[in-house]
Amino acid sequence: MVDFTSLGLALDDDARRLLLAALAAANGTRKVRLLEPAHLVAAAAEALESPAGYAVRHGGEANDGTQRTTLCLAYRDAEGVTIGVGLSGAAGAGPGRTWKALQPWSKTAPEKNRAALERWVRARARTGCASRSSDLPGSPLRPAARSRRSSPR
Repeated sequence: MVDFTSLGLALDDDARRLLLAALAAANGTRKVRLLEPAHLVAAAAEALESPAGYAVRHGGEANDGTQRTTLCLAYRDAEGVTIGVGLSGAAGAGPGRTWKALQPWSKTAPEKNRAALERWVRARARTGCASRSSDLPGSPLRPAARSRRSSPR
């Protein structure tokens, strides 16, 4: 179960199902470099507290360029927190490898990612929290669960 209420965030049942389905699809049948629902909550918590306004979690890296890892991106803006889950290459895992719209992704200068993150969130809002994409084979559904804070923080 994925529960964001401890963070003051509300997530409706449909969005919760989409998010868990995206997590299951990204994890696939691999036995390593996976994420669990608790990692999504941790990413949302970090995004709420981070000066950059976002957090990235992945299931681990590997030097082999053929390996994959599950990746979660949580982004905070004035309206709430958007969470995306997808499949990334395990060598140099990052949002730019998971979503083409977030390229180039800067690990060292978070402010350089802001404009791309804002476009990424708007695109997901227009598509009803789910988009079809061929960025990466094997993970065509990349929902972003849009949460609004249920109480002021």
